[in-house]
Amino acid sequence: MFSTPRKTVLRKKEIEVLNEAKQSAFKTKEYEIAVYEWGEGNDYVLLCHGWESNAGSLGAFVKPITNMGYKVIAFDGPAHGKSTGKISSLIKFKEVFVELVHHYGLPKIAIGHSLGANTILLACAEQQLEIVGSYLFAPVNKVAKVFYDFKSMISIPNSLFNKLEIHLQSKTGYRLNELNFEEIAPKTRLKYNLVLHDLNDQITPVKHSKDIVKNWPNAQFQEIQGTGHYRILWNEKAVDSVINHLKNKWH
Repeated sequence: MFSTPRKTVLRKKEIEVLNEAKQSAFKTKEYEIAVYEWGEGNDYVLLCHGWESNAGSLGAFVKPITNMGYKVIAFDGPAHGKSTGKISSLIKFKEVFVELVHHYGLPKIAIGHSLGANTILLACAEQQLEIVGSYLFAPVNKVAKVFYDFKSMISIPNSLFNKLEIHLQSKTGYRLNELNFEEIAPKTRLKYNLVLHDLNDQITPVKHSKDIVKNWPNAQFQEIQGTGHYRILWNEKAVDSVINHLKNKWH
């Protein structure tokens, strides 16, 4: 349930943007990862999608960023899209992210959605990656709270939930309460960061982002309305906010 993503059907606009990319396969220790590249710039922007999604979900950023002279690189996460594997997790995403960065070099900027946003923060904190900045959509703050809320929703007995926690720690090397992103984000070297979240996100409540930014001096928060958890990535206001921030800071 928590580690086996369902295969999803790509949307037409995702297929279109992926078809425009140079496609290749990158072998990590555990997976063969589908990689997509657009543009020819010396500096590149790395895109990281969310759970049960694909590299094309962040496709709205490809054209405006390549028009600014950057290369854009995206990948299908482990057990997602065209990448191999059946098991995935935040930790698996993080490991692949780090391997990609070691192979392609440091991106100037990283953009992530949901689990992908948390992937960027965890990788940057643990590896002290010198990525200049990030644009994060709908990240989770306290991973433990997500699990506890799920426990309450379906009435998992304490004894069974305790076994689940032990199992997760043995598989990932992390206790749930260690994945607290209001504490992780300030430990990164990311200098300029914009966190965007829809006010009425029903998947990850907006409070998650607000709590992360509240404890992170290098970040700004922007509230978006009327998009929910997924459509925010194709919302004109949200995309323009990222591009304008990018132009003002680095271009």
